[in-house]
Order: sequence, then C-alpha cells, then structure tokens
Amino acid sequence: MVGKSFADVTALIAPTAEHVLEALDRGVDLMHFVGHSVADHTGEHLILGEGSTLSAIELAGARGAPAPVCVFSSCLIGLHRQTRTGQARGIAAALLDAGSPAVIASTVRLPDTVGHDFALAFHFAARSQSVAEAVRAARRNLAQRGFHPVTWACFVVFGRHDASLLATDEPLARRWPALLIRYAATRDSSIRAQLESALPVGPARSWITQHADALLDRARPPKGKASGATVDSVEGGLALEAIRDLSEAIYAGGNAAADLLRRALLICKVLQDSYLLVAIVETGIRCGVLQSEDRERRALVELAASRLGWLTRSVAALDSARRAIAETLHGWGRTITSHVQELAGVDDAVLLAADSGDRNAQKEMLWNLMNRAASYDAITSELPWRSWLYRALGADGHQAWADFCGAVQAAERRGTVSADEARVLGLLYQRFAGPGEIEPEHAESGRQIFADPDDRVAVEMLLLYDRITSQERPVEDDELGRGVATARAASADGLVAFLLLQQGNRAMEQGDLHTAFTVAQDVVALLSRAVAGDPVYDDRFNVAAAFLYSVAARSGDRRLVAQVRAAYGPQIDAYFAQAAGD
Repeated sequence: MVGKSFADVTALIAPTAEHVLEALDRGVDLMHFVGHSVADHTGEHLILGEGSTLSAIELAGARGAPAPVCVFSSCLIGLHRQTRTGQARGIAAALLDAGSPAVIASTVRLPDTVGHDFALAFHFAARSQSVAEAVRAARRNLAQRGFHPVTWACFVVFGRHDASLLATDEPLARRWPALLIRYAATRDSSIRAQLESALPVGPARSWITQHADALLDRARPPKGKASGATVDSVEGGLALEAIRDLSEAIYAGGNAAADLLRRALLICKVLQDSYLLVAIVETGIRCGVLQSEDRERRALVELAASRLGWLTRSVAALDSARRAIAETLHGWGRTITSHVQELAGVDDAVLLAADSGDRNAQKEMLWNLMNRAASYDAITSELPWRSWLYRALGADGHQAWADFCGAVQAAERRGTVSADEARVLGLLYQRFAGPGEIEPEHAESGRQIFADPDDRVAVEMLLLYDRITSQERPVEDDELGRGVATARAASADGLVAFLLLQQGNRAMEQGDLHTAFTVAQDVVALLSRAVAGDPVYDDRFNVAAAFLYSVAARSGDRRLVAQVRAAYGPQIDAYFAQAAGD
C-alpha cells in the first residue's frame, strides 16, 4: 500500500482480508498485490495469509475512501465474466466500480519472474508517464529482453488510460544547493521562493539569486564572484559553478559552450543530481551543442530521459525539458547518422589526422572500411589470401578489393596468417591504393615477410600490377611475358587477362593489329569463363569486349566490326555507358 508519497509505503505481509480492507478504508494512492490468485466457476479470489481469501464481491463493498490505482502481480486477475445483463464481473470490475482510476492485471497464468520483471519496468516508467504508457513501456522492456509475447502481452489496463501514480505533494529538498539546481532545471517560481528562504544570510544571497534568475530569464549572468561572498559548503560551491556554466553556455555557443557543459557534467558526476543532468541536457539542446547525434551525445540525452522518469516532484515544471529531450530523440530517430570513427575502426588521433589531410591516416581508414565491406564468402572462405588477391588483380573492382582485405583479416583471426604478415599485407594495400608506386621499403617488406614461395609470388604479382597501373616506371615487354606465365601457373585467369590486355594494347599502338586482335580474343574468352563463375569480373569483361571492338574498328573491316558487335554488344555498350558517366 502506498500513501501520499512513495516514501510512505506500508507492506502487508501475508495479511488477512480484514487487514487489506482496513487499509483501503483509510485511503491509499496505490495498491500493488504480489501473490497468488485463482479464477474458477465461483469467481476470482486473492490468496492471502492464514488461509484467508479476498473476493471480488468483498472488494466491491462500500469503502471509506475510493479504491486506488491497483497493480496485480498475480495470475488471471485480468479475467472477468459477463452476466446476462451485459455487466462485467470480477476483481478488476469490482475495483473500478469502487472508484479505482485504473487496474493493471494479467489475463493468464505467469511465472513469478515475469510478474517481478514487469512490475519493476512498470513502476520505473510510471514515475513519468500515465499507467497505460507505463504498461506499454514495460511490455516493450520485456519484449526486448527476449520474453515470449504471451508473457508480456497479457498485462492489460482496465479503467482510465491517463491515470497516474504520481504524487503531487512530495517534500522538496531542504538544502539550498539542491534547491538552486532544481530551480535551474524547472524554472519554477515556487521553488525560487523556497530557494530564497533557504539561502544563508550574507553577501552570497544576492549573488546566488542573480545567477539563478539569469538562467531563468535567459539574461547574461553577472561576471565574477560576489564581493565578500562565502559559500557554506563544498556542495554549494559546486552547485554555483554548475549554474554559472549553464548560464554562460547559453551565450557562449560553439566550442566554448561545449566546454562549459563538459565542466558542468563533471560537477554533475560529483553531486549525483538528476535535476542538474536534466538542466545540462536541456541547455545543451537549446544552445545547439546537442543538435547533432553521435554515440556520446545519444547516451547522455537518453540518460537524461530515463532520469526524468524518477523526478516526480516537479513533473509539470519539467515539461519543457521533457519536450526538448523527446523532440531531440525523435529528430535523431528520423536521421541517418554516419559515425565515421566507429565505421572506420580508428581512434581519435587517426580520425583527426585523416581529417587534417594526413594520407597515411586516410589509408588506414580505407583499409578498415574495406574490411567492413567484405562479403560473407570472403570472410568465411578457407581459400588462401593470395587467391583473393589474384581475384582482385583480375577484376579490379571495389568489391573484389574489399573481399581481399576481409580475407586477410579473417585469415589472421583463424591463425593461417600471422599478425605481422597481415600488417604487411595491409600496408601493401594501403600504399597501392594511394597515388604513385608502392615505396621500395614496403615492397621489400612484402618480399621478406613470407616464407611460402607461392605467397612471395603473389606479392611480386601485386608489385607488378602496381607498377603497370601507377605508370611511374616502364614495364618491359619481357617482364609482361614473365608475368603472364606466372599468372597462368597460379591459375589466376583474371590476372592473365589483364596482363594480356597490356600486351594487346602495345601491339595495337605499334600497328600490329593482327596480334592485338588475337590477344583480345584470348582475353575475351578467358573473362567470359571467369564471369560465368563470378560476376565480380563483369567490368573487366566489358573492358576486354570494348578493346576487341576498338581493334576491329581500327582494322577498317566492317564485317569484322559487325561480328564483334553481334557477339559482345551488351558488354561494349556497358563499357561506353560507364565511361561516359565517369
């Protein structure tokens, strides 16, 4: 039984029916029954102590006070029966007839743990919401924790949906620092009067009230400390500092306001005052510091929203803060926010460096982002990392490179690649992705780190590919020929096709169209087979088809052009459409 405030709670342990009815006669604000109940052909009954029961008929009798809001952590009280005249009968109906604003009860049998967890979640939510909203919040809480829908959907509200458990006359804090903070959070003139009466006599009184009024009226607070003012406690000094920071933040704006609010938050952690937390968050919202969302800001605003649920003494006065917090969370819920630091998996220093133009930091972020874009097949495959590298070299698309990065990271987790080997492969990719050729020291690291000859060959193929695409140093014809042979030996058809394309392009530049056409046919055949097994090669296949078409067009043989067009028209069109878009 709960009286005029949640501090006035009477626990009736195994009571008799008389004990319960006497308490109801005296008048209470809330009755929460925890125990067993039955519902059978004789009606509904609460099982009490000493073999006693309490029926719906007894609860419906005349009382000295209206029945309170009632919450039942017991089975089947939500069941009721209809008489032939259409009237409802049962404990819930009886209590409503006796004046209860609302009854919350279950319609099925429940395990004790479910009733306990529902009650905790309900009472927490009911300290700031109506009983219907609190029931919905408690249902959602149980659902999110994995309870079966039957166990949380069975709790229902009978009576007024807007009924409340909130007490309206709880005693306010007695110490002036707490009153000062509460005044800052609520801007309630009645609290202002109590603050003034609670303040110590002396020079500090005027200075304190000026700061409090400045926050209330959105006026710039006075600067400096009051002459001769002394504060009678550490708590008072901290409260004054926090209020001054909030007052200044309104006018400071930008980074200065953020710094002031951070300092106020530190004081809040010391004082452990929920009203101060709400005041800080509302001020942050109003001065724009909490306008955009990130993980830290969301956690802070959500914490303030939850603390509002416990600040029942000033519900009406906190309505402005509640609306501001609710609107902020609603706005964030309608916004897609990219947490770049979290997505890229880097610390603050790397993120700041990348944002300042540090190319090495940017490449580290790129490596991490590519890892996150890897396909499921890449991160679960047992294929060695070099197979995914050959695939990336042959296809040269974003997804192919992302899969290579993901495969390296997965291989490190499995232990098939050492941490040092994974680090070197990451550095090689990062240097490859940037402008210019991979630096000699990184290239040498790649050659030296691997003991497996096949892995060393794969590194050499990456370095050759990098030289060709960076175009900083010429690649001789015999080097291309050796690369083709090496790629064939590794069964890297996509890479073979790329290297053959380089040879075909050189032949066409030298006017040897016959060789260029023959090479282009071989490349198209290779990539046609590759695409059939893996669509990641689509773009490279389009390039090869367009090259074959260009050689045919250069020859001036219209019949040959028509044949190529008929065989590979979609690929040719796709290539030129992409080129036009780029």
